[in-house]
Amino acid sequence: MELFLSGVLSLGSVAYFRRLAARAGNAAGTAIPLDAYKVSDVIFASILALWFILNVVGSGSREIVVTVQVLILNAIFSFLLITCLFSFLILRSLNPLTLFGLNAAGWRRSLPAFLPALLIALPAIFFIHALSFRLLGGEASPQPLLQFLSDSPELSNRLLLAFTALIVAPVAEEVIFRGYIYGTARKYAGRWWALALSAVIFAVIHAHLPSLGGLLVLAVALTLVYEFTASLWAPILMHALFNSLTIVATLLWPGLMK
Repeated sequence: MELFLSGVLSLGSVAYFRRLAARAGNAAGTAIPLDAYKVSDVIFASILALWFILNVVGSGSREIVVTVQVLILNAIFSFLLITCLFSFLILRSLNPLTLFGLNAAGWRRSLPAFLPALLIALPAIFFIHALSFRLLGGEASPQPLLQFLSDSPELSNRLLLAFTALIVAPVAEEVIFRGYIYGTARKYAGRWWALALSAVIFAVIHAHLPSLGGLLVLAVALTLVYEFTASLWAPILMHALFNSLTIVATLLWPGLMK
């Protein structure tokens, strides 16, 4: 019944985001500054994308186990990666905050947009995720992060995971995938190829096959909201809220979340 209901509600999700895609960039002053991206960005973004893909391929045969050390190392690596990207942009005389709409104007545009977009996207995300789980015969293992959450009742471990899931991951992943990789590909390959590329890479790096479909839907929603607001604040807030809802649901209904 839940699958049928979410499937019906997903039609509303599709209609909403189709309308959002049609309206994206139409309002004056809210277009992503694509002229800022040059050939050097194509090279750097391609290196980033290739590194992520090779990392996923290289770890495909290994079981991923999340530990405290892994969370700390991932947070440090994410910080260094963002620092490297921002330094590269600054060396090119670009302001990353302006480029990615992380200024005050972008914040004002994002606040009224992120919550309705996430709520409307949730039925489609849940539907695709539940459908994927059923196609796998209901034997899929939980995501490594959610498994760590369930297996680690210590408050310090859960606070570390919350910091990673609610701050580190939303900021780092949105800057890299929605902001930089999508922005660069958007200029040279067009909206839909750029959306597909950034969404697929974003989904596969989570290395959890049953979640792949749901993460693709989430990535599309995050990208279209970014396109509409021209500010990464909107997808960052959506991403953080989505992760927080997932954590709460895992703690309250551990059998539901996989």
